[in-house]
Amino acid sequence: MTRSEIYEAMGKERIIMFDQLQARLEQLTDDELIARWRGTVDLAFDYSPENRPEWMSQVFWTPTALEGGQRIIRKEQLRQKRARDARIKQAYLNNLRKKKLNFWLHCSNKRQLIENHLSLMTADPFYCKCVREQFLAESIDFDTLDQKLVSLWLWDALPPFKRLQPVPKFNETVPEAV
Repeated sequence: MTRSEIYEAMGKERIIMFDQLQARLEQLTDDELIARWRGTVDLAFDYSPENRPEWMSQVFWTPTALEGGQRIIRKEQLRQKRARDARIKQAYLNNLRKKKLNFWLHCSNKRQLIENHLSLMTADPFYCKCVREQFLAESIDFDTLDQKLVSLWLWDALPPFKRLQPVPKFNETVPEAV
């Protein structure tokens, strides 16, 4: 909200903009003006006084209006940050999903890939048992499985994308200290 929008909103609330009031408003920083206005509107909504314009012009200068407005602004900023973080996380997961599905589509031995990774998993024995019974014990053609089904049931049975690269072999001899 900009300064001019706040002045316009004050006019809509029928607050008379005297020269002294306007000069005092000009001395406020934009952040303080926005916080005071948001707090005043919030308090007016909660208390709904009879003479709203006069009450709002008096409450506008109180610490309660300033603190209430700052609290509202902090909550909005936190909500926006959470929404932005959720979008970033979803984009990351979508990218990972694409990479895993691309690897899945290009894998020549899908059954062996799942069996190997399930043998390494120790976190969820129930999931491993379900995948073994529903997919590996049956004679399912993994090449014809729908991508949604792979994402839903076999997502955890696919190895993490970082572990898909072959592990480099190190020289087993340890160099002697100089």
